[in-house]
Amino acid sequence: MALLKGRVAVVTGASEGIGAAIVRRLAAEGMKVAALARRIEILTDLENEMKKKDYIVNGYLCDVQRESSVKDAFDRIEEDFGGIHILVNNAGTAALVDMMNINMENAAAVLNTNVLGPMSCIKEALILMKKYSILDGHVVNINSISGHRVPIREHAGVYGASKHALRVITESLRTDIIKHKLKTRVTSISPGLVRTSMTDYYRELNPDLPSLIAENIADALVYAVTVPSNVNISEMIIDPV
Repeated sequence: MALLKGRVAVVTGASEGIGAAIVRRLAAEGMKVAALARRIEILTDLENEMKKKDYIVNGYLCDVQRESSVKDAFDRIEEDFGGIHILVNNAGTAALVDMMNINMENAAAVLNTNVLGPMSCIKEALILMKKYSILDGHVVNINSISGHRVPIREHAGVYGASKHALRVITESLRTDIIKHKLKTRVTSISPGLVRTSMTDYYRELNPDLPSLIAENIADALVYAVTVPSNVNISEMIIDPV
């Protein structure tokens, strides 16, 4: 697609599932993609897969829970690509936390990954967008239906809280961007159940539930970032049927 060709995208949580599907789709559209994840060996496999198709995908080791790791990754991205046009905050965890016997380490990991991680990436992305005078940048946060409804499955309260927080952060970011008279667009994509390794356990317990595939989310994202420049797709809720 001509609108995306030659532009630069950053995708977190890129090693598998939704993140990997988004990397593949954006690369196929002609974008230069910076793929961030914690598992460098899987990123290397993804890089090699994309190189065989003459796509430009660079992998970067990054743990979004650590602000210093995010900063280091964006510094390397700037060295390789300069400015960026699209940030996709996809990294997330759905670790279960029993509210009657809370494991604070697990709870902190959920909140750090799903809330503070995207905030760190947004900060670094906006710095590069402003530095390189990218006036039509786009921030896409991959949220969840759990950011709009209280999860009914057990031990998902902290996960649901993190996704509600991400929804509020997304809406607040949009307000702040308008206040600062920037043209950066902000989109939240909230899927229902998606067939990924993160949902294997839940889907095994509920085999009859309809589910999406990761490519459905990648398709939705491409639509959101290619609408006319005077249009902002603020929220996309995607339910399986």
